[in-house]
Amino acid sequence: MFNAHSVVNKVLELHQYLYCEIYDMLFITETWLTTEISLGLLDLQFHYHILRKDRISVGGGAAAFVKRYLLVSEVIIDNTFAEKNGKSCTSLLPWR
Repeated sequence: MFNAHSVVNKVLELHQYLYCEIYDMLFITETWLTTEISLGLLDLQFHYHILRKDRISVGGGAAAFVKRYLLVSEVIIDNTFAEKNGKSCTSLLPWR
């Protein structure tokens, strides 16, 4: 897990983590990603499932990269829960 402070500015470093290190899962905070950034740019070799929560405003955002041999299910928490807690939630449940 690392705080990227903009993944787009560090895409070469991201690829180093994804392809030269041995990680089954990689979690990134402060991705600063927007909808204009495609999943293909982030994972050129398509080795990972990518789950993203982009922020609408400047900054923020999170992403999870999970190796494709792991099954992944994204669970989106109802907005009612998020409003009560003042946060938006998404859970990641990997399994084999």
